[in-house]
Parts: sequence; structure tokens; C-alpha cells
Amino acid sequence: MTAAHSNPKIAHLRHQSATYRGEWNIHATTVRDSFTAFHEVMQPDDGIPKVVEQICFPSLHEAQSFTSYLISHGWRRTWPL
Repeated sequence: MTAAHSNPKIAHLRHQSATYRGEWNIHATTVRDSFTAFHEVMQPDDGIPKVVEQICFPSLHEAQSFTSYLISHGWRRTWPL
């Protein structure tokens, strides 16, 4: 079984004025159109990203709504361009 985190990425977001907030990566989870958003923050001691929050969405529409919510709060899409 493939880990959800390795499935195709549909969005990558960073907060422009607060890079310490990490980044959000949204991936397709299954072939049934579900999606998972991972909030990752770099660890100060080793520089390795750690997932601090994970949210699952049952549809592309809900994943896109979440992306729009993040954008309205200062996050910027860095992928896809």
C-alpha cells in the first residue's frame, strides 16, 4: 500500500510573511477522489519537516475550499504555478 503522502500533489502553500508556520501540501489520497492536507513545520534541531496537522477531505471541492480559506489568511500557492 502506498502512503498518502506519496500520492500526487495538487497544491503546495506557504505563508509569505511567516515562514516559521511551515507549509501545507495537499495530495490525492485514493482513486475515489479523496484528498489529504498535511501541515508541515521544519524542526529547529534537525531541519527535518514534521507533520503537525493532517486534514482529510472527501472531495476535490472541499480540498479546493480549504485551499481558498488558507489563501484568504495569508498563505500563497507555490505549486502548481
